[in-house]
Amino acid sequence: MLNNPPAKGPHTTAIAAVDGFALRTCDVEFASTEKPVELKIVARITTEARWLGTLRDGEAAAVSKGAVIPRGSDTVIEQGKVREIIIPYSKGRKEFAQFCAPAKKGEHIIRA
Repeated sequence: MLNNPPAKGPHTTAIAAVDGFALRTCDVEFASTEKPVELKIVARITTEARWLGTLRDGEAAAVSKGAVIPRGSDTVIEQGKVREIIIPYSKGRKEFAQFCAPAKKGEHIIRA
């Protein structure tokens, strides 16, 4: 699949095939166990709650199986292959996902 193209109609979407994290493959291109890459989790998307934002550099979105993946993402990495990091602070919390391997473009995505 190409970089999650903008929808051209109400039925043009890309769907997550697994529970995991939608992201841009270029953000984890050089990820390894020795040098993991951390991306900021900017949204949690379910089949009931679509996020209308666009992923930018250094961002990922947690997605449920069957959820529409956000614009800007081109792959989904399975939840079990990612380490989530939650840092509490005075105004709430910051959430990150740590990736230890590169991703393949279009992996775990279904074109609907």
